[in-house]
Amino acid sequence: MAAVAVATFAVPSFVTSVAGRADYGVRPWTTTATGRATTTVGGAGFNVRPSDGWVEFEIAGLAQLGADVVEVAVDGTAVDTVEVGAADHRLRYPTATERFAYVELRPPEAATLTVNLFDHPAGVGR
Repeated sequence: MAAVAVATFAVPSFVTSVAGRADYGVRPWTTTATGRATTTVGGAGFNVRPSDGWVEFEIAGLAQLGADVVEVAVDGTAVDTVEVGAADHRLRYPTATERFAYVELRPPEAATLTVNLFDHPAGVGR
């Protein structure tokens, strides 16, 4: 039983170590039918497994707060500025990284966003 507990805590740490950067600003990831989902408050960073040289995800804000401008960075480089409201925005960016790309979302300080990743192993980014 102790081995299961150790594995439960060691696997996410191992994935983050292999990926090179720790997630921040994300609530626990949940598994969905298409990948993983989380909620962020303020800035967030997370690892994404690219598919054919692209990272792809959806973000949305909260309807009652109106639109927020969110800066998106991939592997430390700003790639986009998106006005995010309640509707989902599916975003796709190229990356030269083969194993894990690191995505950062930089909204206004207290903005809450939902993030959905597609077709990625449930253990990545937890």
